[in-house]
Amino acid sequence: MFDRGLPKRLGRWRNKAGILATQRGALFAAALLIDPAQQVSTSTMRSLPRYFAGEWVARVSSPAFKGFPMKRVEGMEIKQDSRLVDVRIIRLLEEHVAEMKSITPPESKHALDLDGLRVPEISFWAVWDADNVAGCGAIRELDQNHVELKSMRTASAYQGRGVASRLLRHIVARCREKGYQRISLETGAMDFFIPARRLYAKFGFTECSPFADYRADPNSVFMTMTLS
Repeated sequence: MFDRGLPKRLGRWRNKAGILATQRGALFAAALLIDPAQQVSTSTMRSLPRYFAGEWVARVSSPAFKGFPMKRVEGMEIKQDSRLVDVRIIRLLEEHVAEMKSITPPESKHALDLDGLRVPEISFWAVWDADNVAGCGAIRELDQNHVELKSMRTASAYQGRGVASRLLRHIVARCREKGYQRISLETGAMDFFIPARRLYAKFGFTECSPFADYRADPNSVFMTMTLS
């Protein structure tokens, strides 16, 4: 007599077998990373789940853990803004200045406020994700060949999504189009600014002596890049 429940049970068994096969394949692939010679023992295969569980716990428990990478935002638009009257941009800039004041000693603070950005020698850009401001940045013309990078800021909700890299790439391209030969910047020397310094180094900035009206300051790091 035909067992009407057999097809369902066979289906469940097939699904379980597929899951187990997938898990085993993933573990084997991981084991190959550990042992490229493909000499993967049974004991190694059995220990892999505990190994990766330990790595997971160690990573999440580390003081350096800042959360898992977030999906990068596509379709953002970078717009130049000379008036700086949009309340969303003003709020982001006020947050930037307030944070810089909380981190940097008064004598070493160089972040520009709204009045400092509303001058002819400043070119300002905002990164928009629909109606949200994802970040901003600016340049200040020092002379016909030299500009200073200013007011680089990523909104907290967009950190880790590549906003700063995208904006910096855009600014560097605009500087080349305008015929500038050098971009310089001042940033903090404290650990808080390590991600910023790494970003600038990735784009080709190197440490330099103080420029323009700056003076040597243990709380500041000066960087520059030649545009070819």
